[in-house]
Amino acid sequence: MCCSEKDPLMQKDEKMYLDKSKHISLRLAGPLTVSFLSYMAIWINTYATSEWIQHRIKVQMFENETLTDTSSSCNNHSNPDYAKLEKVQQETARWQMYLTMTIKSIALVTTFFYTVYTDLIGRKFLFILSCFSITLYFFLSSLVILFDLHFIFLLLASVIYALTGTSYGLLAVGYSYIADITLVGKQRAMAFFAMDVSISVSGTIGALVSGYYIEAMGFIYPSFTSAAIAFLGLLVAIFCVPESMKDNKKIQRPPLKQSILRPFEFYVSKKFKGSRLLYIMLLFAFIFADMTGVHRKTIEALYQLGMPFCWSPSKIGIFATLNATSANVLGTLFLKGFQYCISNIVIALISITTSAGAFVLEALASTDIMLYLVALPACLINIASPLIRSTMSTMTSKQNQGALSASLLVVQTICSFVAGYADNSVYAATLPFFNGFIFLVFAGYCVLSALFLMAYIWIKKIKDKMNDMTTTVNVLPDDGVKQRDSDGDRQQCKV
Repeated sequence: MCCSEKDPLMQKDEKMYLDKSKHISLRLAGPLTVSFLSYMAIWINTYATSEWIQHRIKVQMFENETLTDTSSSCNNHSNPDYAKLEKVQQETARWQMYLTMTIKSIALVTTFFYTVYTDLIGRKFLFILSCFSITLYFFLSSLVILFDLHFIFLLLASVIYALTGTSYGLLAVGYSYIADITLVGKQRAMAFFAMDVSISVSGTIGALVSGYYIEAMGFIYPSFTSAAIAFLGLLVAIFCVPESMKDNKKIQRPPLKQSILRPFEFYVSKKFKGSRLLYIMLLFAFIFADMTGVHRKTIEALYQLGMPFCWSPSKIGIFATLNATSANVLGTLFLKGFQYCISNIVIALISITTSAGAFVLEALASTDIMLYLVALPACLINIASPLIRSTMSTMTSKQNQGALSASLLVVQTICSFVAGYADNSVYAATLPFFNGFIFLVFAGYCVLSALFLMAYIWIKKIKDKMNDMTTTVNVLPDDGVKQRDSDGDRQQCKV
């Protein structure tokens, strides 16, 4: 049976431990700092690597020519350089697709097992492994850029990266860690959102810094800087993130087959018969909400580099900063204010609906002003995913948080793998006649996520009514007091 967001799923001694422990902000400081540093490094490296790939392709394809890489040549379709720059963009999208497919296909297996086993051996090991993976990958990719090696060496570095944790492992263990140290309800929802905000803020700083940094220093120094920042995150993970799983809370080592199946029991097992359909609705809502942002920044960078905008790296950084600042500041105010009057799921529904409007505006943008206006409806774009994840975490016991994170990681990786191929392919295919078409696809993802959220709300209301009817019928023989749930006085969750 689905539990309310306010149900005390933790045992009494666990709640006492949390009440007596340090303030929530101090408990979150370690994992949020690791995420902030690691993802800032990721975005700096992403921009540096993406623009280096485009630069190298341009040199390889037209080494004996000097292309006029300016707004005039970019906007003028009759300019010979326009068609050449378009070919460069298409080839860049193709190589980025190869890198994405390499990482996703391997990480799908490795990070799944790493995340599942955090329920057995604790969370900290995956923090350290993932941070090491990120640091090593950025160092190797920096060497590729330094020595101007072929893209195949970047693919080899990606294989090593995928085998040793990746940023997906860091994200999954971060959410499991937060679920361990927070109480269900508003506290956990805000903590999950804080994790997403830390990632978004780091992306904002990374985009802003990388834009000017690349223009001033080229590609090599920003790339090595990203490796240094990632190494700093590794040190924080080692020395400042205590283990959140007490030995008596870890599960016993199950057989391999059971370890593989545990993350999927939420959606197929009879043990979750009462809440299985709700898990499924939230899963699909989460999938489509997440797909809207998986490759958004990479696609946006290519979109803005091309016509009709032809932006410089610094201008791209300014746009990313404006977009992220709007999402973080206004999104936080919206979430904090509306949590007092409506449920998290309704807030997520509002978020995903306004995000669809933002993508439509971005697709139809033809001037710089129209593109900058995207930041207004996109201010709620980061809210939906953490709220959906928080609702699923609230429905799940502490001993199964790692399994839940693993299940979400699997679908995230698969969808990211599919979206990485599809998004880059769609962008490359539609570039000649409608370069903003991919953002209409993102809007479509938002619509599908909203439909599944509405289905969840409808099913939840039906189940609550059935539970209330059952509770009314089952009365005590003495005084007619309603029989209480085994969890105690259950408060009906607002939808």
